[in-house]
Amino acid sequence: MRDDGQTGAPAGAGGASVATDPTDTMSDRRKIGLALVVACALFMETLDSTALAPALPTIADEFGEPPLHLSLALSSYLVTLAVLIPASGWAADRFGPRRVFVAAVGMFVLGSVLCSLSWDLMSLVAARVVQGMGGAMMSPVGRFALLRVTRKDEMLRMMSWVTVPGLIGPVLGPGLGGFLTEYATWHWIFLLNVPIGLIGAIFAWRLIPAGAAPARPRLDRVGLLLAGLGCGGIVFGMDLLTTGIGREIGIALILAAAVSVTLYVRRARAQADPLIDLGLLRDRYFAFSIVAGFPFRLAMGAMPLLFPLLFQLGFGLDAFRSGMLTVCSTIGIIGMKAVAPWLIRRFGYRRLIIWNAVANGVIFLAQAAFPVLPWAAIILVLLAGGLARSLHFTALGTIAFAELPSSRLSRATSMTSMGMQMSNSLGIGLGSSMVALLTWHSGTGAIGAAEVAPAFLVLGALTMLHALWCLRLPADAGAALMARRSG
Repeated sequence: MRDDGQTGAPAGAGGASVATDPTDTMSDRRKIGLALVVACALFMETLDSTALAPALPTIADEFGEPPLHLSLALSSYLVTLAVLIPASGWAADRFGPRRVFVAAVGMFVLGSVLCSLSWDLMSLVAARVVQGMGGAMMSPVGRFALLRVTRKDEMLRMMSWVTVPGLIGPVLGPGLGGFLTEYATWHWIFLLNVPIGLIGAIFAWRLIPAGAAPARPRLDRVGLLLAGLGCGGIVFGMDLLTTGIGREIGIALILAAAVSVTLYVRRARAQADPLIDLGLLRDRYFAFSIVAGFPFRLAMGAMPLLFPLLFQLGFGLDAFRSGMLTVCSTIGIIGMKAVAPWLIRRFGYRRLIIWNAVANGVIFLAQAAFPVLPWAAIILVLLAGGLARSLHFTALGTIAFAELPSSRLSRATSMTSMGMQMSNSLGIGLGSSMVALLTWHSGTGAIGAAEVAPAFLVLGALTMLHALWCLRLPADAGAALMARRSG
């Protein structure tokens, strides 16, 4: 496939040689445009997920389901991401990131329409799976398309262009989702993705460089099946266990997942070009971001479920007011993204990550005290939480690529996305199980503030564990990302 001539981007991520360096032949203006296209995809995903969260109790009531069962509407999407994301690197190499990205946006829009037409829990879960099929390719392939034309010294700036517009979704999502749920109908939450997706697809086709890897690597179908069963079985099995919908099936899925993961690890070690490149974990910074960042991402993954339960079932707020409270947190996210690169360069990755991890842990502990805090204090804690969380995700997300060669970026972005979605999915299961356990212990059979707030203590402990792990970072961590290019 011939390149479109707009850039000197390599034909693919598989290490094919080219005559020019793509990081130098694409103009800065086009790079920013490409970053905004990727941000459009992130905007859709974050708007969708954050707008859905405050609607969950209302949807549960309409479907005649217990509120905790609606965690399946969140986790089914995330499970699909975890299962299919490993193939995103192969797809980008095989068909080119432009084709894959545009097709993924189309699949996400189709899933959104199906979600709006759902009539019960299982139809909503099925539609969310279709959405996940698009989302699995959309975000990692979009990030790869940007990373392959971005120099390391530009990475912080370009990723800020991606994340700042992409985080407008979380600011609008909770309030908009609550408003639509309270004053219109929750179905409109999903229909909002249709015009956004169509506009994003048009600009993506114009800005993402064409081209695919000349080698056209073969898809490891057996490896994809084993990895999918492993990732999906663990997450979906945990969800079935914690919701009580099918405990026996959940146990069987977890056992099957353990066997699948074991078989995949053995298969990957015997292959020169595995689907999920476990050899990436030999890179010290990439391994740190994935492994040490897992407890932090696990804690963050529980929040989309816990906040609506606490604010609506615990405090008695309607969906709109609950969503507007969550906006306080996302405003902090936006505010931090603008200054995160400067803070990282000013204090360095190691010092900033360690102390910010501690700050996140303290904020979780404060959230456990929400039932006894005045509203002003709650709003301040939510705002501080958004600031600290945003800074941490930026630091963890960029340091992962500090020492990776460009030939491994497609698989690295896929593995990073897979790890993030796995931790988010398990976080929802963790939050659901903690609330279920606290509800059973209270003996009331109803979910209130006393059955939700203590769960934040566990999330705080996980984040403090992450902070201890951060002490292992070297003093010069991420130096290549903080260097400024001369000339």
